[in-house]
Amino acid sequence: MMMVTKQMLLLLVPLLIDLVSAENSDYCSFTRRHTACRAKGFGKKCGKVINSGLDENEIREILHAHNKLRALVANGQEKRGNPGPQPSSSDMMELEWDEELAFVAQKHADQCTFAHDCNNCRKVERFGVGQNLYISRQTLRSPKTDWSLGIQKWFDEVTLFSRNDVKPFRFSAEIGHYSAMIWSSTNKIGCGKSEYLSGKWYTKLYTCNYGPSGNLIGGSAYTIGSPCSECKDSVCSTKYPGLCQSNSARNSTLLTNSIDTTTKKFKLPTTTTTTTTTTTTTSTTTTTTTITTTTTTRRPTTTTSKATTRSTTTTTTTTSTTKRRRPSTTPSTTTTKKAESSTVKRETTPQQFLSNNQLSGSEEEKESCETEAHARELFSCNFVRNVSLESTPCDTKFSGKEWLLTTLANAQGEPTDSFYEVKLSEGEKTELYFDRIIQPPRGGVACLSFRYKKKGANSLPLKVLAWPYKSRPGVVSIVRNSTSSRWIRAQITFRKILNFFIITFKANGFGLTSTYLAIDDVILRDGECA
Repeated sequence: MMMVTKQMLLLLVPLLIDLVSAENSDYCSFTRRHTACRAKGFGKKCGKVINSGLDENEIREILHAHNKLRALVANGQEKRGNPGPQPSSSDMMELEWDEELAFVAQKHADQCTFAHDCNNCRKVERFGVGQNLYISRQTLRSPKTDWSLGIQKWFDEVTLFSRNDVKPFRFSAEIGHYSAMIWSSTNKIGCGKSEYLSGKWYTKLYTCNYGPSGNLIGGSAYTIGSPCSECKDSVCSTKYPGLCQSNSARNSTLLTNSIDTTTKKFKLPTTTTTTTTTTTTTSTTTTTTTITTTTTTRRPTTTTSKATTRSTTTTTTTTSTTKRRRPSTTPSTTTTKKAESSTVKRETTPQQFLSNNQLSGSEEEKESCETEAHARELFSCNFVRNVSLESTPCDTKFSGKEWLLTTLANAQGEPTDSFYEVKLSEGEKTELYFDRIIQPPRGGVACLSFRYKKKGANSLPLKVLAWPYKSRPGVVSIVRNSTSSRWIRAQITFRKILNFFIITFKANGFGLTSTYLAIDDVILRDGECA
C-alpha cells in the first residue's frame, strides 16, 4: 500500500522513505501477535478474495467524512446527545492520512475477521492506535463501497453520548465509535478494506486506525471552548473551519493509496521481522484445570432491574501468561472451563469498537443483506486514575481488606501501568467489585477478560463472579498461580445472564504464607470468548 503525492518529484522521495520504514518496522517487538507481524497474505476466513485496498477517491472520502463531522462538533453545531447539544471544541485537530496506519489497517482487513486486534497488535512506534470496524454483507453481488455510510453510523452514536461526559471522559461501549472519531488530539488516520466471497455472502470489511489513540477514561475528549482558539503547534483549518490544522497537513497534497484492485491475484507489502520474533505466529497452549463452582454469597445491593430470572453459571476460562495484556471478553452463566497459557508481551487495553448497523438491499433484486455485530464491549477498566477525581478508577469498591492501587512509571516519571493489588494473611477476606450495573449481554452470553497475578498457597482460589440482579451468581475459581513477575490473562465465558449484573473478585487468605493478588485490564464483551 502506498501513497503518491501529485506535487513535485522532490516531495515524492520522503513519502516513499516513510512507507519503506513502515513496512520494515519491527512490529513483532510490540507483540508476536501484532497484525503486521503475523499476518501473511489473506486470512483463512476470506474464502474467495475479490478485492483489497483503497483508491485515491476512497481516501478523500474517508478524510472528508471524518473532518466534516469533527468540524460539526468543534463548532458546537451537533445538537444531539443524551443529553445534548454537544459543546464546542477549542483544540480539535483536522485528521490527515497516515500511510503506516493504513498499512496496518489493511493487514487487519485482509484477515477478513470482523473483530478488533489487540491494542499492541495495531500500535506503531510513534503512538498507541485506536480502531473502528464496519462490515456489510449481501447475496447475489458485492455491496457498494460506501465509506461515508459506515463513518456516519459510527458518528451517530452521539445520540447516546452525554455532553457532560466530554471532561472527564466517561466511556461506555455504546459510544466507542463516536468518541474515537472526535477525540481532539487524534490527528492521523489510515484505513483498509477487503472484499471477499465467504459462502453465499459477498462481504466488505472496513478498518480504520486512529492515532494517537483516544478514549482515555477520566481524560478529556476535547477542550471545551471557542472553535480553533487553542490550536497547539497548528493553525485554524481553512478547508474545515473550526478545526486545527497541523503544518504537515498544510504542506502536503494527498494522493493515492491503492494496493491491488484486480480480481485474481494480490500482493501485500511484506513485513521484515527478526527470526527470533516471527518463527511462532500462534501461541503455544497448555491445558490447565480450573475449578468451577456455583455458590451464593452476599452481593452488593442494587436497585436497577425488575427481572427476576434465575440462572446457572457456565464458565469457560482461558488463561495466558503475558508481560503486557490484551483481554478479549465474554461473560456467561453456565459452567464449562478450559485454560490456555501462552507467553506473549503484555498489551494495553484495547480501544476495541465494532459497528452494529444494518444495511438494506434492493427489494427489486430480492437480495438478502445483513450486517454482522460482533463482540460489543459492555465494560472495561484499566485502572488508570484521573487525579482530578476523588473516586476510585471505574468506581471500584471493596469489602473486607482493601486493595491498593499501584501505578508504575518510567525513568521520566511518566505512568506506564496501573493495577490493583492486595496481600492476604490467614483468615483475611477481600472482595473487589465495580459499582456499576452492567446491561445484560446479547443472547445472555458474555466474555470476561482480565490479567491477574497470584502467588502463595496453590490451593487458594481467586473467585470471579458474574452476579445478575435477583439471581444466583455464576462463579469461577481460578487456582493457577503466576510465576515470577508475569501476568496471566484469563478469559471466562458466562452464560444465561438475563438481567443486569455486576462483576466481583473474591479471595480468602490461607495458610501461614501470605497470598498476593493483582488484577488489571478488565474487559467484558458480548458473546463467547475466542
